[in-house]
Amino acid sequence: MNNQFYGELILFLITCLVALPLQFIPKLKENKKVKIIFGLVVFAVFGIYATDNPKVDAKLGENYIEFKKNEVISLNNIEDVQFYDNVKFEIVPNGYRCSNDDYYSGDANVNIKKGEKTLKYIYKGKVYINANNKSYIVLNEKGASKSYVFNLGTKKKTKQMYYELLEHAH
Repeated sequence: MNNQFYGELILFLITCLVALPLQFIPKLKENKKVKIIFGLVVFAVFGIYATDNPKVDAKLGENYIEFKKNEVISLNNIEDVQFYDNVKFEIVPNGYRCSNDDYYSGDANVNIKKGEKTLKYIYKGKVYINANNKSYIVLNEKGASKSYVFNLGTKKKTKQMYYELLEHAH
């Protein structure tokens, strides 16, 4: 089971523990303000938790690559595709992001280094990386000057996606 499941389970148990006094203490049970406040807090906490930025796996379609529902890039709009393996990867978050021990998603400035030498610096790129995979694809979109840095679950899958992008991209 994944960490998100355990997080949701813990959140549910805490909510149940907090709700117990509402059922067994007569003054609280009769107070509508307490019930409304409790309901709003539970709704807000679950709402914030549910809208957390989920993991993104790039999907290659017939003539597009899709990161999220609203992030689709036509393969004709890809200017450059690069593959990096076993490099030092420095992320400086820039805006909303989701991060845990093994995944990062969000806007960031990215510095890709080999030793002390900077191979590529990306300003305000879209980043979707699994930390347990040290292979990365950097994709640049034509005209929009947008860069995407991403990888898939394994080096093999990432490299395969890279070769497929090279075939289709112009």
